[in-house]
Amino acid sequence: MRRSARLLGVHRETVARKLRFLGIQARNLHSHFLESLRTNPIDHVQFDDMETFEHSKMKPLSISLAVTSGRKILAVEVSQMPAKGLLARRAVEKYGFRADHRL
Repeated sequence: MRRSARLLGVHRETVARKLRFLGIQARNLHSHFLESLRTNPIDHVQFDDMETFEHSKMKPLSISLAVTSGRKILAVEVSQMPAKGLLARRAVEKYGFRADHRL
């Protein structure tokens, strides 16, 4: 946000306010879209899954998405999962056991 403010020649707080405003607008548009699904059902849904990490590669996360064919997001779920591979043993030693909350 600091860099955006500098490039746009505005104060950092202006960028923060605009970001909050646009977040509220996006949330409202998305809720209207979800309400419209009651009268206009969709015929195609795509599921996608990705892995990322929180703070360290020893704390992996799984992000699951359900989207329409028009790339509108229907649902998002973030789940923690245990580390795997060469990091698994070190992750348990450092952070303890992480339950697998993926579905």
